[in-house]
Amino acid sequence: MSRIEEIAAVMSADKLYERGLLLRDSESILERMPTDAVKYFKEAAKKGHVSAKYELGCMYENGIGCEVSLEKAKEYYNSAAAYGHAAAKIALELLEIGEEISFLSQPEVPQDYDIVQQQTRLRQRYAELSALKKQMEGE
Repeated sequence: MSRIEEIAAVMSADKLYERGLLLRDSESILERMPTDAVKYFKEAAKKGHVSAKYELGCMYENGIGCEVSLEKAKEYYNSAAAYGHAAAKIALELLEIGEEISFLSQPEVPQDYDIVQQQTRLRQRYAELSALKKQMEGE
């Protein structure tokens, strides 16, 4: 059993989540440990902490404290979204839009497919969701 698992056994999900935030966001470089933050968020998520699941999604999506894994990001976002986490729902939609934009950039898209219209729609929705997500994070 790792040191963090030992600590997690006696800490509440909220305290584990708070510790993860501290380790990820500390202004002091000496106290900032994103790899450990991932571990604390995972322990909080195991105990059902919805915001910890969302934070894990963000960390896996951006490779903070871990390797980039859109698959794991989606898994954690889906788990948080299932409990009504609004930012997780937005993050999922943003990932899906990104995948659609990538698809539309492929040369094998059917010729009768209106790529320009779809790309315009997706970019507008992406901008709307990005602004909403930033607004939510600022609150």
